[in-house]
Amino acid sequence: MQQSNHVIVFGSGHLAFQVGRKLRAMGLAVVEVGSDRFQTARKFPSGESAVEHFRRALRDAGIDSARAVCVLDDEDRYNIQFTLIVLSLTESIPIIVSLFNPELSVHLQASSPMVAVRSPARSASTVFVGALRSSLPRHAPREWQGLSLMKPLALRQRRDRWLIWLVGVFVVLLACGTAVFHTTEHLSWLDAFYFAVTLMTTTGFGDISLRNSSAFAKLFGAALMLSAVSLLSLTFSFIVDRLFKRRAEIALGRKHYRLANHVIVCGLGRVGYEVARELLQQKETILVIEKDPENRFLAPIQALGARTFVGDASVPKVLEDAGVATAAGLFSLIDDDLKNLEIGLNARALRADLRLILRIFDKEIAEPLRSRLDIHLALSTSAVAAEEFVGLLENRTQAAHAPSR
Repeated sequence: MQQSNHVIVFGSGHLAFQVGRKLRAMGLAVVEVGSDRFQTARKFPSGESAVEHFRRALRDAGIDSARAVCVLDDEDRYNIQFTLIVLSLTESIPIIVSLFNPELSVHLQASSPMVAVRSPARSASTVFVGALRSSLPRHAPREWQGLSLMKPLALRQRRDRWLIWLVGVFVVLLACGTAVFHTTEHLSWLDAFYFAVTLMTTTGFGDISLRNSSAFAKLFGAALMLSAVSLLSLTFSFIVDRLFKRRAEIALGRKHYRLANHVIVCGLGRVGYEVARELLQQKETILVIEKDPENRFLAPIQALGARTFVGDASVPKVLEDAGVATAAGLFSLIDDDLKNLEIGLNARALRADLRLILRIFDKEIAEPLRSRLDIHLALSTSAVAAEEFVGLLENRTQAAHAPSR
């Protein structure tokens, strides 16, 4: 492939696509190298290694006459490997590298003066956080009526139905026992109530007994004791189960938060972590909703002072418990456009005036979202990061080709 002054773009993902599109719009030739070759390289019958394969791919892409190399895959490990392969062939052209891990960035940046490393998540987080307090275009908000999501509180009343039923049956048995013993044993209402309680709780002080009572009274007393023991056992089991579940839910942050003017961040991936971290640096009160309890960013963000809620943010009940009714804004930063849109629409149904910032891959979808679905802020992480990467590439290439004095 005989080209000159072109840019080699490595990677298979949103960022590589966005950067490639911007470079073509600037009139630059782009040669793409997909990261999927890291897997397929091992299957070639020639038996060449991944390093040998990519060296040949770079020579075929005209690396000797390239303007720059952009290493922009979604996987840090592939970016590190490919950068080292490029450096083994040349150290005379700028290499722009994407790395999400800041610890790795320092070491790779020091490997060569021609290497420039940036984090797409950190680049995008500044824009996302800035959108929280930015001014919005004025328009008449839509009336979100007739949605079942507007009355989620009614569902709470069903949670303790079994426990309420057991307590109710116990009270009815106690009342029946009091009435029967008042009639058959000729006890006062207070003594009859006292005797029924001692029977049902199997206390049996012996001050009142059924030794000389009728067969009916004895059979009724035995049935009352057996029924009461069963009911108490079931009630105790439900209460213990509820306490353990509640303790586990509280440990995971699953509770009804009573916060005000806080920020809800849905999705604790690389972008979500950077956005949450920057919000905390700006002294915002944040609540992070993450579906995976084993998420590697949960402990670090908790250590920084964020509240966390382990649950599915697309479930209206979770959004309600997170305090969406009193929140200052909601970020949905999951790596799935449809999931982010679902979360945004559910949040909008719960509160019509809530400020929503959604992560959407294609920025061209943002306008239909604004005009048709009342989603004001739909931002593309890759598009935001691509602006910085292309600007960095221009600065590095200009410096590399500037005449030395």
